[in-house]
Amino acid sequence: MNPPEPGEHAPEIALPDETGTVHRLSEQRDRWTIVYFYPADDTPGCTIESCQFR
Repeated sequence: MNPPEPGEHAPEIALPDETGTVHRLSEQRDRWTIVYFYPADDTPGCTIESCQFR
């Protein structure tokens, strides 16, 4: 799958949070949204990068 081009809608995704509540990307339409994936827990690079989203 190719990533969407700037200005295009992203494909639908639905993911659970830590409580099990499922959130759908389409629920965020017309809002600024960041979908962030990281490769591993407790690694220095991922921790530094993740902290930048605060």
